[in-house]
Amino acid sequence: MLKVMIVEDEPLIRAGLKHYFPWEQLGVGGIVEAENGKAGVDVALREKPDLIVTDIRMPEMNGLEMIEQLKPLLPNASFIILTGYNEFKYAQEAIRLGVVQEYLLKPLEYDVSMEAITACINRLEQKREERRKKQDFEAKAAELTKWQYGQAVKQLMDGSLSDLPGWRQLLGLNEQSEPTYVALAASCFGRGGLQQERKWRQTAEQLIGKAAADISPVHRLMGYTSRGRLYVLLVLAGLSDPAEAGQLLSKRLASSLNPLHPDTRLYLSVGAATSDPAQAGVALKSAGQSLLQRFASPEQWLISADQGPVDESPAGGDRFVSLHPDDRKKLQACLEQGDSAAAGELMDRLREQSEKALPHIEAEQWLVFLQEIINVTLRFAHKEGIPTQGVSSEKLLDLSFVHDYGTLKSLFEYLALWVVHLNDIYSKQTHSASQENAVFSQIKGFIEKNIDQELSLQMVADHFFYNPSYLSRLFKSKLNQNYLSFVTEIRIDYAKKLLRDPNRLVTDVCAMCGYKSYKHFVKMFRLVAGATPTDYRRQLGIMH
Repeated sequence: MLKVMIVEDEPLIRAGLKHYFPWEQLGVGGIVEAENGKAGVDVALREKPDLIVTDIRMPEMNGLEMIEQLKPLLPNASFIILTGYNEFKYAQEAIRLGVVQEYLLKPLEYDVSMEAITACINRLEQKREERRKKQDFEAKAAELTKWQYGQAVKQLMDGSLSDLPGWRQLLGLNEQSEPTYVALAASCFGRGGLQQERKWRQTAEQLIGKAAADISPVHRLMGYTSRGRLYVLLVLAGLSDPAEAGQLLSKRLASSLNPLHPDTRLYLSVGAATSDPAQAGVALKSAGQSLLQRFASPEQWLISADQGPVDESPAGGDRFVSLHPDDRKKLQACLEQGDSAAAGELMDRLREQSEKALPHIEAEQWLVFLQEIINVTLRFAHKEGIPTQGVSSEKLLDLSFVHDYGTLKSLFEYLALWVVHLNDIYSKQTHSASQENAVFSQIKGFIEKNIDQELSLQMVADHFFYNPSYLSRLFKSKLNQNYLSFVTEIRIDYAKKLLRDPNRLVTDVCAMCGYKSYKHFVKMFRLVAGATPTDYRRQLGIMH
């Protein structure tokens, strides 16, 4: 709906104009008023009207002076002036200069005036639609460019980027410029769904972009996400010393990087700076691996990919991490027996081994160690006919789960749960109906425990070591409902319990049940319970 402002020093004329035209039928949803040009400027800047109808001669400031001030400040607004025969030349001149779109000649003739108003509103609607299409086009173009940047970074990391002229064209660089490339990688741990993931990635890009702007006014930020990590290639123009650029960037980031949330921490790794695109791809991979060094120094959130491991053996341990044959046998026994205490003790010892070794080894070596542990469990599953693609998370199989944890303690606790989980499946190969129902009971308990949080299918699947597609099919085949309706029913059942307390506000119940939007909460409650939360309370005889 459009908003109209009427500027006229005669109160009766203002009131008459408000009722003279069928504004609502014309698509006008609100009308504001001002008694002269000076007041009109203040009201217009506050209310942002789409159409301004104004008299010319008014005290303090006339209509044309007001329009002259407002035109650059409200470029999308249209202006119609009220004019008499003795002022008609002013109206013609204003229209000729493109300042005013239409005029209304006093005394008003309804049909002629209505035609002018309608023509102006039609042009307003047309321009609004043109702006919307332009914004959509620009948004799609920006999204396409962002995707192209991401694909270029991926090709750099894969070593498959061969079209260097096309690369320069994509960046908008001329043939003479030799940009500096700075490789960065970011990861974040903290429980959350897609919304939280988008938030930390956006925050990381904003921090890097702000730091880059302080170093070079001409820069490009190219981001690519893979396996829980954000890879950023920062392209800086007009700098002669790549090493100095990297140091300056690290200093800027060190002064601005902060935790996102008490339970969520963002980590950044700054890789080597170079003028060679091929070397930039190598630096990106190195920066990504260096993020794992945060386990060696949990309080260090800005990591240099160049720092490398300390060149000395850890006290009381081997120089390189590997799974000892005795530990391999104990892991096998835990898988067969399902002893959660034994699994916890084993993983705790492997954690200590990692803590001693991590400061002294390359991150890739530690990943090999983790892969050894996972491989033992997968070989056990294969031997016992357990479908790992169905019961395990993809993050576990490709080791990207490591980026979901802030400490080695929580990471190895996750692995202990995985061992017990596999034994549970091993012990229940018959897959009776009661055993299958136990899975849904466990999921229900998890949802109830975390009901005020965002609970995506991916999050639940990761927690219970399921492939999300397999878990989704399990809901439909066993419960004849999808995961979303399963969660909604649990949330609304909990809401019903909370609503029985007359001292609780409905808005508080909404938040406690994990709904960010009150409107959506009411909609879901009505869908499941057949009444709004307020009506439900009335049915119970509770008035608030």
